[in-house]
Amino acid sequence: MSRQRCKQGGFTLLEAIVALSILAMAAMALYGWLNSNLLLLKRVDEVYQSVEAVESALEWVSILDPYLHPDGEQEIAGTLVTWRFVPVGGSLPAKDMHGNLSVNDAQLFRAEVEIRRGDKRLARFDVVQLGLQAKRRPEELVF
Repeated sequence: MSRQRCKQGGFTLLEAIVALSILAMAAMALYGWLNSNLLLLKRVDEVYQSVEAVESALEWVSILDPYLHPDGEQEIAGTLVTWRFVPVGGSLPAKDMHGNLSVNDAQLFRAEVEIRRGDKRLARFDVVQLGLQAKRRPEELVF
């Protein structure tokens, strides 16, 4: 008697395990790539938010008068901006573009600015700003 072997269609258990292993390795590589891209996007978003906060804070500090507001804090768009003006050198009489004495004295200030959102410090920077203070009355000036 001869025995005939039946050919079975389909995968053997070993072939199925190898195929699943290859699929799992490809999925892990894809997951790692996606995860690193998501982390990179999160960092880029944080930097973008920091840049926006610094631009807003710089704009705010630039309109402050160092004599009237030597230090303080202000909430701007969900961030807390803290500043302190420190005089740089002494004040000097200001002159106009023709070299004539003006009513103001001028002094440079260094503004120390810190930006926080909640407990996290987004940025800290210094900027130099000119302060003007009226010291003379217009009738005292000679043109």
